[in-house]
Amino acid sequence: MNEPQDLDLILSSNPEALMVRTNWDLAFVPELDPAIESALASASLVSHVDSDATNQLQVRAVQRLNFLIKGIEQAVKTHVAPFVKSHKAGLELGKQKLSALLLEKARLADLADGHRQKMLEAARVLEAEKQRKMQEEEQRIRAEQLARDRERFRIEQMKQAEIDAANKLAAEAKTKAAREKAQAEAERLRVAEAERLRLADEEAERQRNANQLQLQAIASAPVPEVPKADGQHCRDTWDWKQVDCEALVKSYGNRFVTMTVRRQELKDFVNGPDCPRNADGSPKLIGIFFRDSKQTVRQTGQKAIDV
Repeated sequence: MNEPQDLDLILSSNPEALMVRTNWDLAFVPELDPAIESALASASLVSHVDSDATNQLQVRAVQRLNFLIKGIEQAVKTHVAPFVKSHKAGLELGKQKLSALLLEKARLADLADGHRQKMLEAARVLEAEKQRKMQEEEQRIRAEQLARDRERFRIEQMKQAEIDAANKLAAEAKTKAAREKAQAEAERLRVAEAERLRLADEEAERQRNANQLQLQAIASAPVPEVPKADGQHCRDTWDWKQVDCEALVKSYGNRFVTMTVRRQELKDFVNGPDCPRNADGSPKLIGIFFRDSKQTVRQTGQKAIDV
């Protein structure tokens, strides 16, 4: 594939001419694509390097690739630099204008949050007082119920003793009249006790209903909500000042904590004399290391380029 003859002149003398700008739009000159395809096609012809001739072919292919790469990088750097500078300047201007607004907004948010926290604390105090009253009322009800149960048991025991005594007298009576009188007295006592128990049960039921209504009244007592202004929306979230990164990594992996390697420092260390090594010369460190071979191709009159 033939490439335009003047592209090499552009790359040699004025690489930024590879890219043209229309207002805010950037584009490469159409002659660049055939040159790239040609360089790639030439490089694809080098399938192996096993002699001086094939090595010379790959060197020329690398030289052509480097020539295009350097020209494209220079063009991009030249045309994109004004955009980057303008972007940074715009961000700095916006930061200057926003600083006072953001500080005042943060101050007002702190004031609103402080007020809201006070109201929440007041609501918590009211809720705690409500719970305390409910507990005291429940304890009072249980104590009264226990006292009533004990008194009922005592009266039942006493009445039962009276009935037993009447039955015993009736059994011991020598005459029919005496037995009948004793039995009638025993029946009267039984009926009277049954009526007393019925009335006691009704009173206990009435007391239980009254206690239940009192508890419901306490439980339904409203707790005032935190007031909000029109358009105000509050949401509580948790933030942190310090966390145990090691514990997070052990429990959740890299979901929350990301550890990065300072690549150049590690590269200098594993290629330096202080790095421990295995028998095959590879770094004796935790990880997977591989040998990365590079060649230096120098074009005539230009700086050497590592590839």
